[in-house]
Amino acid sequence: MSKKLMVKCLIGVLMSCAVFDITLAYETRLIETPTCEEAADSMSGYGESGDCLYRYSQVKTLSADETTGVATCEAVMSTECPDMPGENTKEVVKYTAHYGIVTQHLYE
Repeated sequence: MSKKLMVKCLIGVLMSCAVFDITLAYETRLIETPTCEEAADSMSGYGESGDCLYRYSQVKTLSADETTGVATCEAVMSTECPDMPGENTKEVVKYTAHYGIVTQHLYE
């Protein structure tokens, strides 16, 4: 193989590695950004007894620290209990999430 061809191959390999590293760094950055929506989605659904449905809407990010992955969030929680209409509620809740997983509910 000629030296010119080897140099071209080497440059091609280095360039493809650089593009892969940039893409990987970008995708990792997207994963590490804390989001309140993911946390709200993880809490939505039926409760432990299965009688009431919990829904989270109007989700807001109050603060987010990208270095630690912690976000402070606020959402409107609706509780719908078909068999117990007196238990239906709607209230504003605050919580912290670490990479989209709720770690603590904040009470005022």
